[in-house]
Amino acid sequence: VLGLVGRRLSSTPAGLLLAVRDGYETALLHCGLPELRIEAMGEQSSTVLLDSIAPGLGPELRRRVLAAAAGNPLALIELPKAVGSDAPVACGVPERLPMTDRLEHAMTERFCDLPAATRTVLLVASADTQSSLNEILTAAGQLGEGVPVSLDDLAPAVASCLVDHDHRRIRFRPPIVAAAIYQGASLGQRHQVHAALATAMTDRPRRAWHRAASTTSPNEAVAAELEWASTGATTRGSPTIKLSAMERAAELTPEVSRRRRRLLRGAELAADLGQLTRAEALIGAIDPADCDPLERARTDLVRDMIEPRFPVQPTAVNSQVDTATRASSAGEIDLALRLLQAAAMQSWWANPRPEACHLIAAALQHVAAPEDDPRVLSILGFCDPAGRGSILSEIFSHIAPHTCDPMIASSAGAALHATGAFEISTTFLTAAVAGLRQQGRLWLVPQALAQQAWNAIYTGNWSLAASAAEEAASLARDTRQA
Repeated sequence: VLGLVGRRLSSTPAGLLLAVRDGYETALLHCGLPELRIEAMGEQSSTVLLDSIAPGLGPELRRRVLAAAAGNPLALIELPKAVGSDAPVACGVPERLPMTDRLEHAMTERFCDLPAATRTVLLVASADTQSSLNEILTAAGQLGEGVPVSLDDLAPAVASCLVDHDHRRIRFRPPIVAAAIYQGASLGQRHQVHAALATAMTDRPRRAWHRAASTTSPNEAVAAELEWASTGATTRGSPTIKLSAMERAAELTPEVSRRRRRLLRGAELAADLGQLTRAEALIGAIDPADCDPLERARTDLVRDMIEPRFPVQPTAVNSQVDTATRASSAGEIDLALRLLQAAAMQSWWANPRPEACHLIAAALQHVAAPEDDPRVLSILGFCDPAGRGSILSEIFSHIAPHTCDPMIASSAGAALHATGAFEISTTFLTAAVAGLRQQGRLWLVPQALAQQAWNAIYTGNWSLAASAAEEAASLARDTRQA
């Protein structure tokens, strides 16, 4: 009837607008009516829509919402609402954002009409979109009460335009459908799916993730395997995912001292990412009375990131130097350098006292780190900007900033800024900001941008100074540094 009406209206000054979603078979498709296919929004349009819906969204969440929505306008509208809630995200898919009931229903409407075997295959696929088709079918077969699952069971989903595949991997259309299907499953169903995937996996790190997501009680073997998967040579992803892994490993750890160590590592990662509420919760789960002196030093570093102390008291710098000396004697070289770097930077920002600088430099001599380690050089640059400036400029002029770890590039850029080598400093800070953003490690970004802005002022680059200062101020507010 609608097709007949549509054809009759073609010669009259009236219109009939009909909307049909992909995957629904309807006679309207064969009526010869004009069609306008609505494609996903482009990057620029998506950004404009998101900024109008959620102008106060932080830069990291903004990036993640844009990536998850992939141009879907409803997702761009609904995801910021869920992000602002306390909706939990399961360990098995920590990279995903929670979604509202409205978005979940819209994305799973066609899923609910599929045969049971097809829904099982898609649920398994939604729990790990990197799994091969063979792994998904193997795992789904374990959930089908002994009924074999084959490629034919995917056909209804392909016909409904929910997925497509190339005989190797399944691709959801749009990608956010996977998150909706997974979120719509019960906790028991998710546990079963992850257990089946763990059995089907041959890749050890990915198997560790699924074992952890399917385990319901403390288990040191599972926790240790997950920690290895998140910090070893083969890792599943970004610092955000590593943080979720460390949190989950701590939850599964039965022994108190190991649990404390994992909570502390998770808090450090959360602070680096600028997720200070999360870092606060992890630190809050640690009993200070149980910590040894070096663990207390690490918790103090995290607390200083959560609530920076200005001005810095001389006693705080002296305490950090003393603890760095103990850390060095215990072989904790990385911790010793972090403590001395914090002491040097805090002392420099507070107008350095000569005695404090001498104390830091003297302690640095006893740390078993190479003299050309960028962290060592940056500490010396803060302690003696005038005396070390030409040496640092010469050394760092032969290092390509983009080859450095972003955090090291940031400390090098800050030290060069302290010595007055503003142009070289800017190259390192630019690489640091780009790398830190890519990794999602936002806590250092406003500091690097602020130093970049000062460099620009000193070199007369007013446009860069204005833009870097404006963004530094915004990010500093987001990460409680202003």
